[in-house]
Amino acid sequence: MEEYRDCRGMEEQRGLYYRNSGRCDYSRLLVAWVIGFLILIPGALLYAILQRYIPFVIINAAVALGYAAGAGLLAGVLLMGARNRNKAVSILTGLLVGAAALWLAWGFWLVYLVPDMKLFSADTLHAMRPSVLFEAMRLVLPQEGYLTFKSASINGWSLIILWSVEALAIVGGSVLVAVKSFNDLAFCERCGEWTNTCFVSRHLSSYFNHDEMTSQLEQHDLSGLGALEEVTTDSRYTLVEIQKCNCGDMFLLAVIEAWVSVDDKGNESENRNKVIENLYISEEEAQAIANHFKPAY
Repeated sequence: MEEYRDCRGMEEQRGLYYRNSGRCDYSRLLVAWVIGFLILIPGALLYAILQRYIPFVIINAAVALGYAAGAGLLAGVLLMGARNRNKAVSILTGLLVGAAALWLAWGFWLVYLVPDMKLFSADTLHAMRPSVLFEAMRLVLPQEGYLTFKSASINGWSLIILWSVEALAIVGGSVLVAVKSFNDLAFCERCGEWTNTCFVSRHLSSYFNHDEMTSQLEQHDLSGLGALEEVTTDSRYTLVEIQKCNCGDMFLLAVIEAWVSVDDKGNESENRNKVIENLYISEEEAQAIANHFKPAY
């Protein structure tokens, strides 16, 4: 593989590795928050219906976790749309989306709990008031059989604990997913777009010195990388991944160590560890890597 060392002064301009600028388009962020709240309404309504009419704790827990993950993914999409690169804004957005998801879900739960209440009316607005919600919860606490776990009824303090866990799962899950989605993204300040993966190699040999490989690539020496052979049967392997922006100003290299593990039931799962992540390379280097290695897809 041809070795390129002309990096167009990238080290002096922006360092060896990509780092988020910490910026955010706050006008887009406000619009994203409004859109996110509107999207949450039908999701919270469906969640409230499931929680109200499924009386089994285990199923309710699975639904709650799914709802929390959905809220977190929504927060992540909103942050991408707002061009956010600020971790504090990511945490705040996750908190707002999680809190709104919980509040809407509990409000719709109260509407379905009271037979005379009408959905999407003044009753709904009344049910969304925090004082009304907490009073309804207080009245529900002593009821027998509101939720059941096998043959045991859940009420009183047990129900308070359950609601607390639900709140922590939805709000905490939303924040966690939102922040993790932010960490995996790179943003081009020139074209104002997120990067996309343009190349992933097939399985390569994992037998190399990580420190030596890192040092070579930081000096834009591709010889060690080019020496990795393709493997087909080894459960441990290396992937080479390249990301680029739309304007072609930014190319990022990742070298990923991956391995397949099998549990007691025979289920396979892939684990990954990034040896090198978001290293700036030139367009010529990216093309040389893509020409040398076969793509995975």
